[in-house]
Amino acid sequence: MSAIEQSRFLRELHWCLFSPDIFSGKALPMLDATWIQQGFEEVKEEALTGNDLPEFSSRLGVYFEDILEVFLSNHPEVTNLKRGMQIRNGQRTIGEADFLFFEEGQSRWIHLEVAVKFYLCNPSNSTIFPGLSQFLGPGAKDRLERKYKHLLHHQLKLLTQARDSDPKLAYLRPLESKALVKGILFYPLGKPGAVCQDHLPEELSSDHCRGWWARNSQINQNSVSASRFLELNRSHWLGLANPGEDTDLLDRREFLERCEEHFKRLQNPLMFACLEKSNGVWLESQR
Repeated sequence: MSAIEQSRFLRELHWCLFSPDIFSGKALPMLDATWIQQGFEEVKEEALTGNDLPEFSSRLGVYFEDILEVFLSNHPEVTNLKRGMQIRNGQRTIGEADFLFFEEGQSRWIHLEVAVKFYLCNPSNSTIFPGLSQFLGPGAKDRLERKYKHLLHHQLKLLTQARDSDPKLAYLRPLESKALVKGILFYPLGKPGAVCQDHLPEELSSDHCRGWWARNSQINQNSVSASRFLELNRSHWLGLANPGEDTDLLDRREFLERCEEHFKRLQNPLMFACLEKSNGVWLESQR
């Protein structure tokens, strides 16, 4: 593994583990922070030895799971790790558990559901913070509210219910279900601070990762303030941007030209990291 690959993997693993969860600990059961830190130190040590990493998927959600599988595989308290475990009711498959493992320290089985999500907040009333239903995903029916309810009422209960009805799963005792949901919620341009502080839905983590979104017609020299911009393809959405010395960064004029040129031909969204210089190094300030 090259030094560049090593740096990127550790940066993205750190983000996948330690960036704020989208949902609060009251809304969904979470992994223990100390337990996560313990595993990260082990994986970091393994990566720094230069050992090769497995082949990762180019699909963002699967890539997120790939990174977490490396983490769990190297955690000193994890044994009997299974990924993508099919859950059946007789001959019929009724679902899949993202991860199942035995946690040696607590002598218990853990069923872990994971997801990485990027939603746009599109409130119907700009003066009141919207409910989860007004966070829109890429699909027409993809809403943050639907994802939350599906996690809480279906995915996290599926394996426990299957165990209670299938003698072959009786060994899964004690069993606890946990969730790890990361990502960024994007608010209308100029609104992230004003909209969300006083009317935050209780399901959301108060420090969840925020960005801003805008239609191309709303973007101009006065509406954006970053010193430099870095366009991010999907494979670089995880982790903070870390441009190298030879990376082509866009100034404000070039950023506006890039948006104008893209949306003349295509409708799919673009994601940029907004960068500011600190001690001679370009650092991501927002997206």
